[in-house]
Amino acid sequence: MAVEACEAVGRPVGSTWCWTSSNDDIEAGEEGTVVGFLHEDRQVEVKFSTITRPFAPNQLITAEAWQKRAVLFSFTQK
Repeated sequence: MAVEACEAVGRPVGSTWCWTSSNDDIEAGEEGTVVGFLHEDRQVEVKFSTITRPFAPNQLITAEAWQKRAVLFSFTQK
């Protein structure tokens, strides 16, 4: 059931994503792997190097999208 739920929100189990933010546990741009789905919250569980935690699907972007975002952000800071 979790596999189908993850696929339904476009974040299949085993796929890798970056969090749109960062904190002490998850570095900016770090890739995590989808490992499950929390049905009651409609959140995707993602395993990073030091932590596994749930995210709303819209909080996860591809590594390529994260890189593009980082480049755009660096231009706006100049």
